[in-house]
Amino acid sequence: MKIRIFSTVVFLFLFGLVHSQSTTVDQLDKKSKKKYEKALKCLKKGETKKGLAGLQSVVDKNPGFTEGVEKLSGLYISEGQDEKAIPLMRSLAQGDGPMSPALAMTLARALERSKEYDEGISAVEKALANPEMKPAFRDSLELKLKELEFRKVGYANPVKFTPEKLSPAVNTEAIEYHPAFIADGSQIYFIKVGEGKYRNEDIYTAKVENGQAVGKAMPLAEVNTDVQEGTFCLSQDGRIMIFTSCERRDAIGGCDLYITVKKGNHWTRPQNMGASINSRWWDSTPSLAADNRTLYFSSRRPGGEGGSDIWMTKLNKHNRWEPPVNLGTTVNTKNNDEGPYIHPDSKSLYFISNGHIGFGSYDIFVSRKDDENNWKAPVNLGYPINTPAREGGLFVNLRGDKAYYSSQLQFAEEEQGGDIYSFDLPVQLRPDLVTYINVEVRDAETKGLIIAKAEFLDLLNDKETVVLDTDVSGKLLTTVKLGEYAMNISKDGYLFHSENIEVNSVTSIEKPFSYKVYLEPIPPKEEPVIPEAEAPKIVLKNIFFETGSAELLSKSGGEINTLATLLRNNPEMRIKILGHTDNVGNDRDNQKLSEQRAKAVQDALIAKGIASDRLRHEGKGEASPVADNTTEEGRRSNRRTEFFIIR
Repeated sequence: MKIRIFSTVVFLFLFGLVHSQSTTVDQLDKKSKKKYEKALKCLKKGETKKGLAGLQSVVDKNPGFTEGVEKLSGLYISEGQDEKAIPLMRSLAQGDGPMSPALAMTLARALERSKEYDEGISAVEKALANPEMKPAFRDSLELKLKELEFRKVGYANPVKFTPEKLSPAVNTEAIEYHPAFIADGSQIYFIKVGEGKYRNEDIYTAKVENGQAVGKAMPLAEVNTDVQEGTFCLSQDGRIMIFTSCERRDAIGGCDLYITVKKGNHWTRPQNMGASINSRWWDSTPSLAADNRTLYFSSRRPGGEGGSDIWMTKLNKHNRWEPPVNLGTTVNTKNNDEGPYIHPDSKSLYFISNGHIGFGSYDIFVSRKDDENNWKAPVNLGYPINTPAREGGLFVNLRGDKAYYSSQLQFAEEEQGGDIYSFDLPVQLRPDLVTYINVEVRDAETKGLIIAKAEFLDLLNDKETVVLDTDVSGKLLTTVKLGEYAMNISKDGYLFHSENIEVNSVTSIEKPFSYKVYLEPIPPKEEPVIPEAEAPKIVLKNIFFETGSAELLSKSGGEINTLATLLRNNPEMRIKILGHTDNVGNDRDNQKLSEQRAKAVQDALIAKGIASDRLRHEGKGEASPVADNTTEEGRRSNRRTEFFIIR
């Protein structure tokens, strides 16, 4: 108690409160001077109550005794008695001369605690009016002025916030924090702080049904050890986990990032991610982007902007992590910026910071990436999501309407430890809509599950977004944001399968994309010519034409490339391309259009280097519908391009 009291007194004394002193120590009457000296001795001995009473008595008799007023107000603040300190500091601040930085800062903090923001702002502005103030003091006061102005507005305009505690399957009497879900929301992972001497942190998981964790959460026995396993991230399908662990034998620094992969129902032995990512300093709080090739994390390594900074690294084409890059001064500050969470929309980054203007300790912020891949100025999530206490890292679901985070002693005084809460994220803080895709791949003949490759092409931007493999059970789970995509499922020895996926504003998480794909085996070379009626037809769902025309749209390029690659990899394969239309218009025009469209695809393949003698084309017009022509959806299905193997 003695150290805390005198730290404030010394703080005030060293900065020197510049005011006219109507009364000095030497000008006190003999009795007051003796009482003052006795009060100081009591304070040195730790007799705070006696010291305060003595000082108060002296100041009451000598209201112009500046030194005594300074000490007394500092002591009251140390004792948490702002209501007694504020009137004393006001009396010091009322003079016409410049206000000292120390007095302005101390008074402003006390007034802030009393929610008297306007007066606190005025005090700081008065001090800043002194042109002779040292730069370091001016910087501190300018920051405090911004804080006061921000908090005044923030507290007066709270965001809608109704937190709900997660079920007892997750929250217990222990501390739980850092929640994360796989893309379809069927599994939650989180950290639990254990009991005992070392209070180790371990990673737990529980099943989720109807949005609630059920059953008993279980520790990841293949990942957890007798040292700390802390903050982590998951790939969208829950098959890749990158986590923080401290003091392992193979550690490079105190806390490093490790990676493990789920194969079947088991996690592989965690591997240190190596010196390309980990440093001799603290490395923690990873977040893996939806492409599984971009990783954000926090580090205290040299070369940053301040304490802990947020860094980013990418997995290159050789499957090696590139040297991490600091996100720069827009995101990182001179203080601590940690806990990044990159939403699957790939442009909304949530993180915690005590360097950006906030409500107190660590607040949660969101920064968004613009069209030039630059980070925009972070936005505070607002009060009461953020409070004067420390807020934990955030997790946001695919739709962006529900957020999860940990909070300690925020909502119920009687609770022990920390718990995990969910809340509806205000609209202005939400990321772009994201939904998920489930794929199951089987052999078309045997119906057995097979491991295959899935390629996703962004048709609006003509670029590959992600390439993934199905797991050992032939299944794949990934996410897509707003846009239009070509999905091609392929495997050596099989014909590929394509799907066109449109994610628009009405797509929702309740209606994700789900596909059961049956890949057709490529016939052996010695197999005779296959009759057209028996040959499997492969629909090219990402071939597009101008309306009523045979002119290929540019977004057909990805599908043309995929088909050309199939033919290059199978040099003895011969195919026929079929064009189809719906029944709108007359038969003759539709027949002609279908022939022209089939030929357009053939010509595009020839332009890619495929020999013309390997290709045939034919127009089927409206003669072979696969759906009802009375609906737009049916007509869209009938307007198609197919191919099949003729030899």
